[in-house]
Amino acid sequence: MAQSHILQGLALFAIAFGAHWVSWRLFGLPRAPILALSIHFLMFALAYCAWQRAALNSFGAAAALLLYAALCCAYVQSFPLALLLSPSLQLLLELEKAGPEGRTHEQLRSRFETESLFSRRIEELLRAGMIRLRRDGSLEARWRGRLSVPLFLVMRRLLGLPTGAG
Repeated sequence: MAQSHILQGLALFAIAFGAHWVSWRLFGLPRAPILALSIHFLMFALAYCAWQRAALNSFGAAAALLLYAALCCAYVQSFPLALLLSPSLQLLLELEKAGPEGRTHEQLRSRFETESLFSRRIEELLRAGMIRLRRDGSLEARWRGRLSVPLFLVMRRLLGLPTGAG
């Protein structure tokens, strides 16, 4: 595969990502962000196919499209978890707000009570569509949440991280 085809795949993803970023900054997060994101990236793939219509028989154009698809899939797969608020990020933001005087362990602990952290995580998972609240008040994993678990467990294993820990 020629370098130009790799660059085409990367450029296509960069352009699609840039359009996604601009539109979501201007119009906000859609109600179904994963569906909207998938359709968005599919539209760019179709536009590339139309542009490369004659060249799609070539290995290079197909490889560029495959690279683009791989980048899109990786981004879409990780996007729901990117919507969640990270406790580590929240701690760093709290310390940043504190300035040079910092915060003691006790001040941080009172700010991040386990119950409030747990409640926020539930709300974020609900907003991301990873879980749903049943009529009886119990929670259940939706297909997005169920699909994310094995994918991220494999990623954690590949990184050498234990299941259920940092």
